[in-house]
Amino acid sequence: MPVRTPDLAPIQFASPQLIHIAQHADPQQVKAAAAVGALVLFFLAVRTAWTAVFVMLACFASLAFAVYLAKWVLAKDEGTADMQEVSDAIREAPLLREITLGQIEASAPSAVDEVTRVTARSIVDSVRAGGEPVLREYSIGLDGLPPSAPLVLDRAALERAAEQLDVPTRQLLERTAERIRAFAVAQRGALSALDVAVPGGRAGHEVVPIEAAGCYAPGGRYPLPSSVLMTAVTARAAGVQRVVVASPNPKPIVVAAAAIAGADCLLAVGGAQAIAALAHGVKGLSDAVDVIVGPGNRWVTAAKQYVFGDVGIDLPAGPSELVVLADASADPELIAADLLAQAEHDPDARPALITTEAGLLPLVEAALARQLQTLDTKAVASQALAAGFAAVAPTMDTALEAVDKL
Repeated sequence: MPVRTPDLAPIQFASPQLIHIAQHADPQQVKAAAAVGALVLFFLAVRTAWTAVFVMLACFASLAFAVYLAKWVLAKDEGTADMQEVSDAIREAPLLREITLGQIEASAPSAVDEVTRVTARSIVDSVRAGGEPVLREYSIGLDGLPPSAPLVLDRAALERAAEQLDVPTRQLLERTAERIRAFAVAQRGALSALDVAVPGGRAGHEVVPIEAAGCYAPGGRYPLPSSVLMTAVTARAAGVQRVVVASPNPKPIVVAAAAIAGADCLLAVGGAQAIAALAHGVKGLSDAVDVIVGPGNRWVTAAKQYVFGDVGIDLPAGPSELVVLADASADPELIAADLLAQAEHDPDARPALITTEAGLLPLVEAALARQLQTLDTKAVASQALAAGFAAVAPTMDTALEAVDKL
């Protein structure tokens, strides 16, 4: 029956050097060394005279036996423990750095750094001046668009993608689209026209749809058909006549979502180059729109800010953020899962924990280390965690004030 090790307590006092040896030593060599060490120890036990040679042999035997013991302690239910997990568990630098409440505001990153801002402007200007050839060049180099792939998918191509979906997936998209549409229609109904008498005449307002909307859907690490539905369905419900979706190198489900949402076409381009094409149009491909909406990375945000005034935009998005507010009753495993769910989304994401219980921090740290090893997105999540933080508040009121500052 395998040995069960409930926690890392047996090795918490072991030296890093011993753990390193146990991690990298060949199991057969360790067993052989331990066997020799045992024999030497037995031999020394029956000797009455101790010499320098025997002392050296004793040191060798002790080290070999200690390494073998470390190997045994690190054993899991099904075999040898994952040494990387042990290294992670005893690392000095935490995954989620601890800061004070006073440091929270200063630690907030800018939504768009200056390098990104300048680069995005250059891309927008280049696409506006160079048209389709420049747009394709950026799409191939930055989006990974195949050289022979079309830059624009027309309505017929969108419908073909929807027809090729499996039935459960298509029904899911259609059901979601209908829910979004129902709410958007209700919202539109709440925005009524106004006409009142005023001295010397009448005053009022009309609520009318714009003519064309550009709906951006990110497509980097994960396809986001939800972004297509939330923007394009809403635009159609508002009465927008022309709806253009833009998404880099789109997956079939994203193309199908554009069809179900009622989009007229899909621009298979992303980043600042997509914003340029939507804002200024590309001769022979697509006309300019009146407003650009939808989430995106910092390049998209910088480009939207740059074209604002030529077209309308929604609120500029900063890095994705998540703050977990926890007291002593919180489950560290659930906190870690929530933080990682945000962290694995984007290396620019910012996961944060604010708690009134200082003892919760090491428990969350240990849970993060364990759960991180199970993620295919470990590299992305680790980078995002490094940009996040944990902070301890003396009271729940001060914790709430800290949350409000984010």
